[in-house]
Amino acid sequence: IQSTCKPFNYCFALHEREEDPNRDPSEVHRYIGMEPSGRAYNARVLMEDGSNRPHNPMINAGAIMSTALIQSDRPGHLRLKHVREMWSRLTGGSRPRFDAWMQKEEHRTGDNNRALGYMMKAARILPHGIDATDHQLLDALELYFSTCSLAMNSVEMATAAATLASGGVCPKTQKRELSQTTVRNCLSLMQMCGMYDGSGEFCFRIGLPAKSGVGGGLLLVVPGLMGICIWSPRLDANGNSVRGLRVAEMLVDSYRLHLYDGVTSGGERVDPRLPIARWRASLTSEALWAAGKGDVRTLSRLFDEHMDLQQGDYDKRSPMHLAAAEGHVEALRFLLKHGIDPNHPDRWGGLP
Repeated sequence: IQSTCKPFNYCFALHEREEDPNRDPSEVHRYIGMEPSGRAYNARVLMEDGSNRPHNPMINAGAIMSTALIQSDRPGHLRLKHVREMWSRLTGGSRPRFDAWMQKEEHRTGDNNRALGYMMKAARILPHGIDATDHQLLDALELYFSTCSLAMNSVEMATAAATLASGGVCPKTQKRELSQTTVRNCLSLMQMCGMYDGSGEFCFRIGLPAKSGVGGGLLLVVPGLMGICIWSPRLDANGNSVRGLRVAEMLVDSYRLHLYDGVTSGGERVDPRLPIARWRASLTSEALWAAGKGDVRTLSRLFDEHMDLQQGDYDKRSPMHLAAAEGHVEALRFLLKHGIDPNHPDRWGGLP
């Protein structure tokens, strides 16, 4: 799962502190920032605000810190067991497999991550209990390598994303596994920082919380609706799945999924939050109402949003029928100018 583990490790660190009445979840952000870094995901850089924190939990330095905060007083094998159990809860019972070969590869190629760990140790920002010895730091790095080496399929990952989409309630078990506050914080960071150096453009074009990984996985969270996992291993220059990005674009082109689609009527794009019949009826009703009232401005807006102004009601009466029946000449001129067929009959064969 590679870097798609990062938002969940962050959630696990928060959840652990929420479960303990003697601990404060906000403690996590004493060690990890909440800002986009503007740098590569593996850059050896910390925040310059005097805190020396990693910028956010979606880049490598912040992800190492998130992992270091997970049950830091326990042995490494028990910490990994805990992470796998948390994944099982989010997916409704699917326990992730551990890929030992991948973990060895992470260890073999992990010098930059070790450098990030020692950089944070030198800056004296590692949490109390793991910054005393190299051995404790290396244990935290090993856990990070291991969480990146967990293996899951797309359905399992989509279920975990759906748990985030539903505010922390697993859709399979209907049990709350994460608090709403934890999920809100996680989704905010995913939207700002989840797509490596392509996070800004992805937010602009797709407008959904997301997290990619160099294994080819791409997680999308549609708050209140669903989680999506797309897998295709060919990567672009930013380390994001090429086909995953294209599928995300196609979804947003076809459905009203962008978080800011709510400020427009969306035209002919389907709103998946509404039953199809209600969605189509709402668009048709608005056009018919505007034509019946002679409201050319609303007709113009609907046309600009690619609404089919030829579409009729259950009697096949189109906006042109209503504009003609009510004598709204300007509305008729607008409809004719924009190619609406005046010879389109209603249910009884009547023409506008």
